[in-house]
Amino acid sequence: MGDYKAEMLKTLKQNLKSRSHLARPQPINDGKSRNAAVLVVLCGVEDDLELLLTVRSEHVSRHRGEVAFPGGMWQPGDDSLLETALREAEEEVGIRKNSLELLATLPSSSPLQNQIMVFPFVAYMVREQKLTAQPSEISQIFRVPVQYLMKNENYFYFEKSFDGELLSLPHIDYNGQRIWGFTLKVLVDLLNISFDAGIHLCFPFKTQNIN
Repeated sequence: MGDYKAEMLKTLKQNLKSRSHLARPQPINDGKSRNAAVLVVLCGVEDDLELLLTVRSEHVSRHRGEVAFPGGMWQPGDDSLLETALREAEEEVGIRKNSLELLATLPSSSPLQNQIMVFPFVAYMVREQKLTAQPSEISQIFRVPVQYLMKNENYFYFEKSFDGELLSLPHIDYNGQRIWGFTLKVLVDLLNISFDAGIHLCFPFKTQNIN
């Protein structure tokens, strides 16, 4: 893993630029998949870097009460999926584009049991600002120290049923919030690409049938 702490922000930017460039992809139009984008926002300085996360409200149609990155569905007025991520982040938590340094595009994937292809974009908050949750979509905004996320011993597995199948899913808990699923996969991708974190998790695998 190396001594990532001393110059964490510098290392993050260098590795993201060399390993995962910033793209402005257009939505995939294959007649089956829908498109969405999320904004992975880092805050703070050097070894005090933090990752910005939200808790989805009980009023949304999917993933109620789950931890997520700011983001949402592509709309026809969006020039690209990057614009989707920026628009949704401003609508959900009030992040302004001019307070961000856009850094990279992470690998896209589809959340468990969804026909939605989600594109993650990484940004660094160069100017702190007051964030306000849109209550119809977000119930809480919180931050997790990157140093906490870098520790392999903080990751565990739990079992959850999907359509009669019991799946073993990785997670990390912080201050009473469970981070798992697509959000955790994006988080781990970021850490491995940026810091060679060496975090290897299974997303997910079946363990048994539920009768």
